[in-house]
Amino acid sequence: PEAALNVLVRAARDTPNDGAVLHCQAKVLLAERSPSAAEIAAAAAEHAVRLMPDVWRFWVTLAQAYLQLGLFGHALAALNAPPLSALIADEAAGQSPDIGLPDFSTAERTLPPGGIHGGLVALRPAAFSVLPIQKGMLQFGGFGPGFGLNPGLEDRRPLAPNDAGGGGGGGAAATTAADGATAGVASAAADAERELLKSLESCPGALLSPVECAAYEVLVGLHRQLGWDELLKQRSQVFLMVDVLEGEDGADEEEDDPEEGIVSSELGSSYQGSAVASEEVPGRPKRLPKRLCSKFLDRLFQALHSDLGFFNDWRREQEQLPRRPAHSSGALWMQRGSLATRLQQSGQAELAFRLCQARCACPRASLELLGIYAKFDHAVEAVAQLAVLCGIAAPDVGPNDARPWARCGGWPDWLFEAAAKLICRFDISAVHAAAGQLPDVCVQVRFALAELLRAAGDAGVEGTGR
Repeated sequence: PEAALNVLVRAARDTPNDGAVLHCQAKVLLAERSPSAAEIAAAAAEHAVRLMPDVWRFWVTLAQAYLQLGLFGHALAALNAPPLSALIADEAAGQSPDIGLPDFSTAERTLPPGGIHGGLVALRPAAFSVLPIQKGMLQFGGFGPGFGLNPGLEDRRPLAPNDAGGGGGGGAAATTAADGATAGVASAAADAERELLKSLESCPGALLSPVECAAYEVLVGLHRQLGWDELLKQRSQVFLMVDVLEGEDGADEEEDDPEEGIVSSELGSSYQGSAVASEEVPGRPKRLPKRLCSKFLDRLFQALHSDLGFFNDWRREQEQLPRRPAHSSGALWMQRGSLATRLQQSGQAELAFRLCQARCACPRASLELLGIYAKFDHAVEAVAQLAVLCGIAAPDVGPNDARPWARCGGWPDWLFEAAAKLICRFDISAVHAAAGQLPDVCVQVRFALAELLRAAGDAGVEGTGR
């Protein structure tokens, strides 16, 4: 981050009125997670939206900066500020909501004739939920206790009721009756799971577009800081809470300048005049004029309310049946992991994704886990997830296969990208050390993992020289 910031500072000095450079500078500063960096980030983001007020992602970054500074009302106003046409333009252009680069994940969803494994070379894992287990694929059954953020989690597949064994006979009639009752309970549970899975797949939060997800992340951050009741109070303080009659075109959209009354102050190219940078906490920029809440932001509030309902139901289920074996399918745990990720609940997300990957082949779940472990500096667990991904992407690999990638024509680009990011995060020596401590379930793919890491080192990925 320090090297990137130095480059951006030089670029901002050469082109002080370049909104894209200012936006990237704000993003790097926000990653520092410090009050002083957040103040400068807010000033840079404010200047960026003044220069280019029609770029949606600049407003999201400004909202993130206000969130870090505790300016919650301003964060809500920033999410509400851009005209809806700006959102539509970003979506239609296929832009990444984060930095404005093309979103390649939307262009890599054509399944080649080679089938699932051939498709993994061209497909981004985010396009999948669950893959069918195929011949030769690593039969990963879970890590068991003592692993990850939930060391007490038993993620290995539980025995089915008929496989539990034991028990004396009570006669054929008694056995038949018991089997019938068990089958009825199992059928009811399966029906309930299908209904829950359908609801999770179709809930508003699961259907958000990439640009909406970027704004939703800020809204969830506000909820984590304030709670639901206080968040609604903030909304009522910032927006006019009136019911708009249907059919009144433009009634819920502001016709005036979207930045009016939101950006905290006039800024020069040096950002020294920012009210955000100059006022001490708990000082606040000038009072926000009230305006109508857009339909776009209303949809995000509805998505958050729905997600919180599903999440609270899940937590109550855990509290009521804390020791019940997790018999649910991988698909349900995938959806619950996505729910927890949207709500920034890392512990619950890890639990759900681990149960998912132990029940099905799901590269998306393993990638999510890799990101969680990297975020919390769990190098061994992160490299173990990279090994699981190697087992999915390199079918028929043997524990002593000297050329593990030969049968599938090489590793997918997204897998190489995951390895490169891991090396940048920890450095190559730490990754190799973690690879030497892999759990037994990952030993089968150790050569595939080693070859992938060697290729990343040969490519000169940042971190290989440390």
